[in-house]
Amino acid sequence: MAADFSLATITRLPFGLALIAAMAMITRHAPKVPALLAGLIIGYVIYHAARLWAPDIELGLVIGSIDIEGWAPVSMIEAASTLRLGLKHIWWTLIAGSLTLAIVGTLDTVFTLRTARNLADVQVGQDRALVGLGIANLASPLMGGLFVSTSAALTAANYRAGGRMRTSTFASRAVLLAAILAFPDLIFSMPLVVLSAILVFVGINTIDRWALRTARQALLGTSAAGRTQARRNIAVVAAVALATVLGQPVVGAVVGVALACIVFMIEMSRPVVRRKEIVGKTRSRRIRSTAQTELLAIHERELAVLELQGVLFFGNADELAEEIDRLPSVVRVIILDFRAVSDVDASGALTLQQISARCARRGQRLFFSDLRDAEALEEFTSQSDKPNIYPDLEAALERFEEEIVERTDSAARSVIEVPLERTDFGVTMAPEDLKVLMSYLDHVEVPRGTVLCRAGDQADRLWMLTRGCISVWVDALGGRRRLASIGAGCTVGEMGFLTERPRSTDVIADENVVAYELTSSAANKILKAKPHIAQAVLRSIARQLSDRLRNATEDLRMSHM
Repeated sequence: MAADFSLATITRLPFGLALIAAMAMITRHAPKVPALLAGLIIGYVIYHAARLWAPDIELGLVIGSIDIEGWAPVSMIEAASTLRLGLKHIWWTLIAGSLTLAIVGTLDTVFTLRTARNLADVQVGQDRALVGLGIANLASPLMGGLFVSTSAALTAANYRAGGRMRTSTFASRAVLLAAILAFPDLIFSMPLVVLSAILVFVGINTIDRWALRTARQALLGTSAAGRTQARRNIAVVAAVALATVLGQPVVGAVVGVALACIVFMIEMSRPVVRRKEIVGKTRSRRIRSTAQTELLAIHERELAVLELQGVLFFGNADELAEEIDRLPSVVRVIILDFRAVSDVDASGALTLQQISARCARRGQRLFFSDLRDAEALEEFTSQSDKPNIYPDLEAALERFEEEIVERTDSAARSVIEVPLERTDFGVTMAPEDLKVLMSYLDHVEVPRGTVLCRAGDQADRLWMLTRGCISVWVDALGGRRRLASIGAGCTVGEMGFLTERPRSTDVIADENVVAYELTSSAANKILKAKPHIAQAVLRSIARQLSDRLRNATEDLRMSHM
């Protein structure tokens, strides 16, 4: 036995590991090639070639044929008598097991139907499918089989392989049956080590990534609600595993179904769409020039923001799709805010893919914000283009506004900087006064990431941005926070410049910035030489501060409507 184990370790184990590695390489570098079929063929050929060229190599046994010569037929009377005696002892196991399998199979079939519906974007009759499931479960035992339920994995694999009709499923079964009937020796000569390697490879691929993500979320999640939801899911999984280990699989399945129903009712007790904002009620905190603000007001009806909550899965994904379908036709960008979403499972991600495709056909686009588990969306969807995922709602709103400006503002579309006369500072001054003022200004270029000023610095200058944007940051109790961003055409640092008090925030360039800089010493020179221009500068600053206060008040009012 020791020699046999040593020989198996030297031959079969490396062969199986190499086959597993080959299938993994095929999956990664040639995703269109069915890795399992390729592994089966490669392993079969190598096994029998090795046995032919080097018969002494120990690679294990093959399946072999079934010997039925010693079998004796059993009469129906004997079978019924044996069954009657056995039922006295196993009736409860049969009934409990059958009911559990029926419940699990029904739920699995409903999930598979939702998967098929999301993949193909077609309506699937659930009642008819469940009736077919029942017939299959009645007919399968007559041939020694156990049908139980449909398979979401096989359905998805069939669709991705090109299957679009019902005949595709019959064709795959027919090919398998024909292979067994026409080439039985081929089946009987299948090496066990190859089948073992395939089973190990399938087992590795079926390691639930959702469980790994849930564990990570429970331990390291940044959101308290997300951590609570993840820990609740882990508790359900642990309870099912414990019941299975200490009791039996049927007990574990019953516990899992019961706890899943409880979680389902908790999650379904509230709508997935917590809040829906349209018609300009939601704006970014970026401070823009008056011209751009007026421009955005014209196109504000093109945006809708849907704030989601809870868990997004097949049970409530349709609700989200219906909410999006009911949006006005003028909406062109839809932002889905996942800030309060604790999890997105495979069915929810597939539904998002289908919603995205449907929106694309209508000329709409989906933006995703605060999607903490962005890899889940990319993992379960097969979009050629990466989805529009943004770290937070503010970033998504800014991207929408920038697209509006770039599409409609010719100055913003061009690579040249905004002329000073088109900035908020320039439009409030007479052309001749602005021309004189420019002789006192410094034209500066600031690379991306440069700190224009820090909190506590002396406020001895202001900037009139003509290209790029900056962000205003402050250190708060909850950590560093961005208060606002300021784009081209606006003035930066004017409040501290007027009050001559130290800076209260950090100002950092988000992009390569071009600006005109007015220093305190230059302002004093203007006041002495051209007092009327100095007064015009003060009026311009006062007007800009007033406009920003009015816009902030309006945004606050809209946010409470």
